[in-house]
Amino acid sequence: MRRKIISQKDSYTLTLPKQWIKNNSLKAGDEIDLSEDNNRIIIQASQIKKKVIELDLDLKDFNTYRSQIGDLYRQGFNEIKINFKEPKVLPKLQETVDSLFGSEIFDIKKDSCLIHNLNPEEDVRSHLQKIIHLITAIQQKLEEPGSREEVFAYRNKILKHKDIIARTIIQKKLIKEFPLYLVSFNLWNITRNYYHLYNYLNQRTVSPKELELIRDTNSYFQEYFKDSSFEKTDPQYREIIKRLRAQDKLSFVHTYCLNILMLIQSCSHL
Repeated sequence: MRRKIISQKDSYTLTLPKQWIKNNSLKAGDEIDLSEDNNRIIIQASQIKKKVIELDLDLKDFNTYRSQIGDLYRQGFNEIKINFKEPKVLPKLQETVDSLFGSEIFDIKKDSCLIHNLNPEEDVRSHLQKIIHLITAIQQKLEEPGSREEVFAYRNKILKHKDIIARTIIQKKLIKEFPLYLVSFNLWNITRNYYHLYNYLNQRTVSPKELELIRDTNSYFQEYFKDSSFEKTDPQYREIIKRLRAQDKLSFVHTYCLNILMLIQSCSHL
C-alpha cells in the first residue's frame, strides 16, 4: 500500500485508509501510536480500549451531574452519550464538563449529546503536586474573611486534579502508581475538611489556642508534603495529638484538625 506525502506549513501529512480507520473504530480527533523502526514508521491504534456508555439525565443540580459524570470519567470512559428530555440540562452539563480535564461536548441534539473524554497523560505526580500547592493556598486563606468564592474555586480545582489522577491510573493501568491514587483521595478529603473549617471560621470567633492548633496543623501538612517522598514527621504529629487528647471537650476546630492530621498520617501506610 502506497501513500503520497502532503506538504504543509511546518510538517508533512499522510492519509490513512478509510477501511483501517473503520476496522479500528477510530474517528477524527482520536489518538494513534507511532513508533520508529530504522527507516520504517509503524502506525497502530491506541492500546487503550475505547469505552462508551449511555446516561439518562433528568433536570438536576450541578453537584448531581458532577457526581454521576465524574464517576464515569474516573472509570476511564472515552465517550458518554447523554440522553435528556429537558434542554435546560445543557448549561449545568457544560459546567460539569468544564470541571474535568480533556472533556468536551459534541454532537448536541434536541434530546442528546456526546461527552468526549481525551486519553489522559501519564504524569500523575505533577497533578499531585498541584493539589498540594492548592491546599497550601487554602491554608493561607483560612484567616481571611470574604474569600469564600476563592477558596471554593481552589476546592474545585483540586477535585479536577484528583479525578484526572484516578482516570489516568485506572485507564493506563499504572499499577506502580496506585498508591498515588489513594494519596490523591486522602488529599481530597483533607481539602473538604479545610473547606468546612474555612466556613466555620467565617461564622464564629475561635480561641487563641484553637488558632494555634490550626497553624500547627498547616505546618505539619507542609512539612509532610514538602517533597515527593512524603517524609514522616512523627514527633510533630505526636505533639499535636497529645494536645488534642488533653482537651476536656473537642470543638469543631479540634475535630477538623484531627481529621486532617489522621488523613496526612494515613499516607505513610500507602
